[in-house]
Amino acid sequence: MIIQIILLIALSIVVVIWPSFFTYLLHGLHRVYAYLVHWLGLIFSHSHIGHLIQSTLALLIIPLIAGIICAVCLKLMQKKNTSFMIQIVWIVWMLLVATIALA
Repeated sequence: MIIQIILLIALSIVVVIWPSFFTYLLHGLHRVYAYLVHWLGLIFSHSHIGHLIQSTLALLIIPLIAGIICAVCLKLMQKKNTSFMIQIVWIVWMLLVATIALA
């Protein structure tokens, strides 16, 4: 619990010191979302249901890929259990939803 509080404080300080980097990260995440929705638009129709499917798939694919990449990298480096993948998926999903809501 203490380590998580220290990590939260450290990450808050990093965001306060370098807000442009965090903004760049969020804009990049939103660009990836828009790019994926565009390519999914080539597969699905442009009706309301098609747009709903495109957006939903993009909201699912991006966090899953981020979680899988982190889990595979840690597995290759440390050969440990990667049970934290679901937390990474939720964090990326929440960041993505926040960037979409603020766009």
